[in-house]
Amino acid sequence: MSKILPPFKFKKFSITHEKCAMKVGVDGVLIGAWTNIKNPKNILDIGTGSGLISLMLQQKYPNASIVAIEPNVLAFKEAQENFRSYQSTNKPKIILTKLKDFKASTLFDLIISNPPFFEELVPSGDLNRDQARQAVFLPLEEFIEVSANMLSKNGYFNFIYPTHQTKKILKFAKEANLYLAKTTVVFPNKQKSSKRTLFSFTKSDQVLYPKKLVIKNSNGSFTQEYKDLTKDFYINF
Repeated sequence: MSKILPPFKFKKFSITHEKCAMKVGVDGVLIGAWTNIKNPKNILDIGTGSGLISLMLQQKYPNASIVAIEPNVLAFKEAQENFRSYQSTNKPKIILTKLKDFKASTLFDLIISNPPFFEELVPSGDLNRDQARQAVFLPLEEFIEVSANMLSKNGYFNFIYPTHQTKKILKFAKEANLYLAKTTVVFPNKQKSSKRTLFSFTKSDQVLYPKKLVIKNSNGSFTQEYKDLTKDFYINF
C-alpha cells in the first residue's frame, strides 16, 4: 500500500517524488484525498515527510492555517522547499520537532497524519527511512493520546494505519476519549485482503458509516472509485 506512485502530476502543486528522500506513496494520497470536513481553520499535519498531505489540504482548504511538524531534518528541508514552491500567498508552515515536544499555541479543527507504523525493530541502516516508517519512532498510544489533547471540541483526527491494528487503535482512542466517526477499509484489489484502513475520530459520539475502497482493478488499472476520490489532485484523472 505504501508503494511509490508513478510520476503523476498534481494539479496545483509540484513534488518531484521520484527524486525526493521521503517518497510519495498511495497512503499519503489516500488520507489527504479522503479527508473532507467543513472549513477547518487550524490544521496540524503530523510527520509531513515531503509535505504532500499539507499541500493537498492547502489546495482543498485555501484559507486554512496549516502547521506541519517533522522530526527528520532531511524531510524537514524537503517539505520546506516544497512549501516555498507552492503557488499561493497562504502556504503551510513547517516546524522541526517530534510530536511529544511540539508546543501547540492553539487547538486544531483537523489533525491529519500518515504516521510511521511498521513494526520491525531491526534498523535498515538508513535512519531517515527508519524514522519515516517504523512505529518505534512514534508509538501508536503516544500518537493517539497527544493528538487527542490538541484536538478542538468539534475537530477531526484523521490518519491511515494498518488494518490489523484496528483493535489497538480503538482501544487507545477510547482511553483518549475519542469516538470513531468515519472509517474506510482499503483493499489493493478485489483479490487481496486489506492492509490499510482510513480512520476519522472526534470528541463526540456519532453515527458510524463504515465503507470499503478498492484501489486497482484485476488488470492493474485504477478503479473508478479511486479516480473519483483523487481526481481533484491528479492531472491524469
